[in-house]
Amino acid sequence: MTRILSWNIQDFSLTRLQFSQQDPTLLRAQYIVDTIQVIAPDIFVLVEVESALPHAWAGRGFVVAETSGGPAVRTLLSELRLREPGADWRLVPPLLSGAQGKKEGVGVFFKNSVVEFRGPQQVDTTILTGTNFQRNGGVAGGANQPYLAPWDWVLPATVPGGPAIGNPARQQNQLCGQPYFEDPGKPHAALDFPTPGDRSPFLTVFREVAGANRIITVLGCHLPPHTGPASQAVDQILKIPDLFGPMAANEVRVICGDFNINFFDPAKLDRWNKLILTNVLRPAGATQYRMLNWLTPSMHKGVNAASLAGIPTNFDVISTGWDIANNCYRNPGVLQSLDAIFGAFGTGAAPWPPGQVANRVANTPYVVPLPAGGIPEAMAVPVATQLAYRAAWHPPVLPTPDEVFRRMENYGKIRGASDHMPVYAVV
Repeated sequence: MTRILSWNIQDFSLTRLQFSQQDPTLLRAQYIVDTIQVIAPDIFVLVEVESALPHAWAGRGFVVAETSGGPAVRTLLSELRLREPGADWRLVPPLLSGAQGKKEGVGVFFKNSVVEFRGPQQVDTTILTGTNFQRNGGVAGGANQPYLAPWDWVLPATVPGGPAIGNPARQQNQLCGQPYFEDPGKPHAALDFPTPGDRSPFLTVFREVAGANRIITVLGCHLPPHTGPASQAVDQILKIPDLFGPMAANEVRVICGDFNINFFDPAKLDRWNKLILTNVLRPAGATQYRMLNWLTPSMHKGVNAASLAGIPTNFDVISTGWDIANNCYRNPGVLQSLDAIFGAFGTGAAPWPPGQVANRVANTPYVVPLPAGGIPEAMAVPVATQLAYRAAWHPPVLPTPDEVFRRMENYGKIRGASDHMPVYAVV
């Protein structure tokens, strides 16, 4: 089985990992790396890598610039490799997608000890030889060369298992993810999500190195920030043959990320139901399942009220407003649920577990079986202590419950890292 983590880390760049006045003790960076390590994914899809143009004429498909998220994803990779040397953490370089204020990339990290990278496409390093303006070269690829510096070390120089890619066979460090797609109903016309300026999903393919050597196709998404365009983008995703074409028995397909469609809204059911992969042709006797994370709020404020009676295992969010009369945090209303993981199996897999959200403010979820080490205490002030803290018990000069909750060592390192929480699944 392979564990997949999807996380929209807001505007991911070096500012999330370096010393700042808001985070002088690097608690935010520690939170990001610790959370990844606690969830222990084999594949980690990092949505919203900050991206600038490597050159004025460069566009979609070029590796993200060094003035944006490039150094940040490599720094995070270095930290993961330092902490877990036996895992052989690797990175699929994020490629530029979108235009104007919508420019972004998706970084896909993976443990090469568990899965190998199979593209599905190849890198082109032939443009402006000697520079780092590297780009997606499509199926044909470039000159059968590996990535140039500074990306020359993030992928292994080994040929992945399975049918050869290219002739001669390409190594993993000669492959790249797919940032653009052709409309099958309009040959040679691009699929847009839904316009040419909007971010495209990023498709990567892996092969498990043990067991059944399953092929895992992963589409990382960050759809437009409004329901209408996001819904139109879903309709475009449905046209991608790699996801909705016939499945082989050893295949797993996953669509994950920030969909910007409120899964709590019954009016939106027709949109996200289409992502459940119900219409995929599969071998006779095959089974498929979906995973939908119901409790994935965009912001860390509140959907449910936490009381001194305890925190239920499905408690995924926490309010910042204290209700003295009812001895609990206030419920400000239902927030949008935007992040999810969907998927299908080619054959005979057990049903997926319920959706899991890693909310380390409330120290949820309680995963069964627990990852190595479990989900440790995340807050400097434990949740039980925080819920019990009441200004009425103390002189007015002491911090209020909200002030304690919002300290960098507590809520601040979470919200300072991102306005989304990680979601993950075992496939």
